[in-house]
Amino acid sequence: MSASLANYFSLKELGELTLKLSMFHRIQGSSGLESAASWISDILIDSGLEVRVRRYRYEEMKYPKPVAGWDPVSGFAELISPVKERITDLSWAWTAVAAHSPSGDFEGRAIMLDEDTVWEVLDLEGKVVVASAKLKVLYPIMSERGAEAVLFYRDDLPPTAVPYVGLFLSPEEASTYKTPALSIPRLWAERIGLWLASGKEVIVRGEVRSKWRGRSYAPVVEVIIGDEPVEYHLIAHYCHPGGTINDNASGAGALMELALAINRAIRSGSLVLRDHALRIVLVPEYFGTTPYLRERANEGASIKAAINLDMVGGDPRRTESILNVIRPPMLLTSPIEVAGFIEVSRALGNISLLRVEPRSYSMGSDHDVYVINGVPAIMINEWPDIRYHSSADWADAFDPRISRAIALAAFSAIERASSSSLTPEEQLAYYLRILSHDIAEAAEKGQDVFQAVLSMYCRYVIPKVPDIFQLSIARNYCRYPAGGKFVRVRGSYPPVSLSYHLSKAERLRYLRWVKGREWVGTAASLILVYGRKTASVESLRHELMGEMKRSISAKEVTTLLKFLEVAGLVELM
Repeated sequence: MSASLANYFSLKELGELTLKLSMFHRIQGSSGLESAASWISDILIDSGLEVRVRRYRYEEMKYPKPVAGWDPVSGFAELISPVKERITDLSWAWTAVAAHSPSGDFEGRAIMLDEDTVWEVLDLEGKVVVASAKLKVLYPIMSERGAEAVLFYRDDLPPTAVPYVGLFLSPEEASTYKTPALSIPRLWAERIGLWLASGKEVIVRGEVRSKWRGRSYAPVVEVIIGDEPVEYHLIAHYCHPGGTINDNASGAGALMELALAINRAIRSGSLVLRDHALRIVLVPEYFGTTPYLRERANEGASIKAAINLDMVGGDPRRTESILNVIRPPMLLTSPIEVAGFIEVSRALGNISLLRVEPRSYSMGSDHDVYVINGVPAIMINEWPDIRYHSSADWADAFDPRISRAIALAAFSAIERASSSSLTPEEQLAYYLRILSHDIAEAAEKGQDVFQAVLSMYCRYVIPKVPDIFQLSIARNYCRYPAGGKFVRVRGSYPPVSLSYHLSKAERLRYLRWVKGREWVGTAASLILVYGRKTASVESLRHELMGEMKRSISAKEVTTLLKFLEVAGLVELM
């Protein structure tokens, strides 16, 4: 199907749409985001497509959290001593001012904090904190302790790249915290660190000028193709800083052009959607998807599966990325993951530099919202990207051929999954591939993890694949533990802003606890997936180990569940 559709898909138009979208400063809660949504919808409506724009108030959101409307005006930081030089400026890069930074002037002595020392330095009066971007969730603590300003950096970026940091302050937080926050290149963070280590005093001054918006919206642009009761969704987030392109102007631009191509093909009579409707959904990440799916559920929508395009246009020679097809949790095993991997692999067969790999479920984008709501969803994503979330994510690393190939492959995957045209041999090859990978990884982690992986395949995967797929070894491991308290999910919301929903004391305890536990975010999402049925603590531990291929203690699971319970997402019974 995509072969004929390809004739209506303009590579030139794709490049133009993606580049123009990247020129909007599309920060969540900003006027630039709303302008981008209007531009997107105008183009799609003018082409004759059926388009609906749904707008959700940021300030009224309970989950992920309420967010204050915000627009940047200007901002810079410069060294006064031991040298005089400007080290970051909004006029250089949109990422220079941390999203949702308050306005203010500052001058003070630089101090560097890391994940250990941030807890030890209680008095930051008169200090300009230089901190890793990993510590952005601790911005409120640094502000409360009197920091003059916070300068964030990342040590995994090219030396002159300015990282993107979003504070996502709520209206209440915006009225409380007054500390300006900016981002600086790693080059300057390293120099400041060397000066401080040698005993030199480092003085930094600067300013941020920004505006809080009394009312801001998360606009979701929805393209409606077909009127069948069963829907498949193609989704991409269009938010993020101006000047950045792979994340995720690439995915949004690809879906815009795909919608235009589908419309042209249908009007010409070359394409007919059978047995399903298609919705192409462009969202502010998480903040648009969460209320959108809740509203669609209230409308009685029957969503069969979804594909999320997030970072699908990077040139691997510059980004050093692999193309990952992120599977849904095993509970949601679906033909969409088989079709997605097969079609993407075929489409990129002529682009040899980009390796395609199937990956276990991990959280981090809009597919999370679908799976937490029980919809099988895959994410197609280039990762790792050495320019990710920084000013270096610019057009020189964008390859529209890759975006085009992936968009067409995603459409083909939906067509194949919806038409049940996957052969038993194709499914067997796919499941043997992921099973062999998962078993090999689990075997290195110990007997408990190995047992969990095989029993998960036995319980959730094997019953959903063809009879040709018979693995007696897995059936021998099909044991499912029970025990401990029972858990019930109370809300189908992504736990990306979990700490916000805790009391101040609990928030500090949580932030200390998650240090070194990078797996917690994915585990929290999986708990909300598997906890849709009443489950025991021990069974959830088993499922987390099977999904994540890692050993997790009962105490760790219980601790995470208690935080989720305080946040109102689960109930321990």
